Amino acid sequence: MKLVKASMGILFAASLLIACGGKDKKEDKSPVGKLEGAWEIKRAEGINSLQNVGASYEFKGNKLTCRQQGFIIPGTTFITDSTFAFQIDGQEGKSMYKYHFNGDTLLVVPPNNVGQVFHMVKK
Repeated sequence: MKLVKASMGILFAASLLIACGGKDKKEDKSPVGKLEGAWEIKRAEGINSLQNVGASYEFKGNKLTCRQQGFIIPGTTFITDSTFAFQIDGQEGKSMYKYHFNGDTLLVVPPNNVGQVFHMVKK
């Protein structure tokens, strides 16, 4: 009987460990987690669309760094489910961007939109 109880205890403990340790990496579904990492504009629509292709946005927590045409622009960001604000370091004003996902593509509408849409993919 002791052997049966010990076996049951070991089996229960093993089942519990397997169930709890299924994935090594949790997928972050928060707005910050969805944008985390570097994104590159692969296609752009609207005014001056060609000059934006190739630019990248790198999100790290509440930091955002834009890289475009040799310029590196660091700043802070505040992210919601559908927007992110960008405040360049050392400046007071913030720019508010709208975003959503189409599959793995991040679609971003810049502030003061004049028909611009950035189609971004994760680098």
